[in-house]
Amino acid sequence: YEAYKTIPHKNVSFPFQCYNWYWLDSKTFLCTSVDNNSSYQFMQYQISEGIIVKESVQPLPSAVTRIHCHPFLKSVVFLQLNTGE
Repeated sequence: YEAYKTIPHKNVSFPFQCYNWYWLDSKTFLCTSVDNNSSYQFMQYQISEGIIVKESVQPLPSAVTRIHCHPFLKSVVFLQLNTGE
């Protein structure tokens, strides 16, 4: 993969590990994370003027195995959890 754009972030020491990144559009992305307490979270970020800003955080009951986008509505996503939910 070739990097298209690099966004610097002032605080590079995140207290969580992000995975399952999913871009909704060129400025908004979603990811799931596991924090220091092994809690699962679903997070939305917005890139605004070259800065990554956290828009929302939602707790999850278990890890996300997949993120699926609605075929016609790109702002609608479906989460598949590892518990089968």
